[in-house]
Amino acid sequence: MERGPHRELVIALLATLCTAFLVYAAGLRFVLLSFILYAPATFLFVKARREQKRRLFSPVEAVVCAVSIAGAVVGVIALVVGWIEL
Repeated sequence: MERGPHRELVIALLATLCTAFLVYAAGLRFVLLSFILYAPATFLFVKARREQKRRLFSPVEAVVCAVSIAGAVVGVIALVVGWIEL
């Protein structure tokens, strides 16, 4: 296969499908728990960006941050209420 945008697109699509399957296979419990673990890393990301005097979030990063924070909130609620267990 030739190098170029088509090859990169195929690799990106395969990687996306693989990741989607892994999220499905992990189940909602582990996805919510991973959101809880990743949420504090957002503060480190913001701190690093400020130290570098860079823009905090691109539009895509802002969406990913909002989804991960929302997932972390749902995960904490699910733990407290007993929907999921450790």
